[in-house]
Amino acid sequence: MKIGDRLHQVRNLHGLTQEQMAAGIISKSQYWRIEKESNAIRASSLIKILNQNKISVLTFFKDADDSGINRRELQYQITNAFFARDYKKIRRN
Repeated sequence: MKIGDRLHQVRNLHGLTQEQMAAGIISKSQYWRIEKESNAIRASSLIKILNQNKISVLTFFKDADDSGINRRELQYQITNAFFARDYKKIRRN
C-alpha cells in the first residue's frame, strides 16, 4: 500500500471528504492527485494533514505495517527529505 492509498483508507475510516481532510493545507484537487498516486506529498504537508485531523503520525505509519506499507522505508524517505530540505524527493511506496 502506498501513501496515497493509506491516506484514502484513513480518510474513509474517519468519515471525511477529501476537502475536509486537506482543508487549509493543500487544495482538494492536489489531495485527490495524491490519493490517486499521480502526485507525491511533501512530508510537511502530510504531517499537517494528519495533525489537523487528529491522526497520530505514529499510528498512521504503525497501522501501515498491517496494511502492507513498508514503514521503515517511508520513515527513511521522510527523514532524508527533511534533512535535505527537499520534500519533493519523497517517493511513494
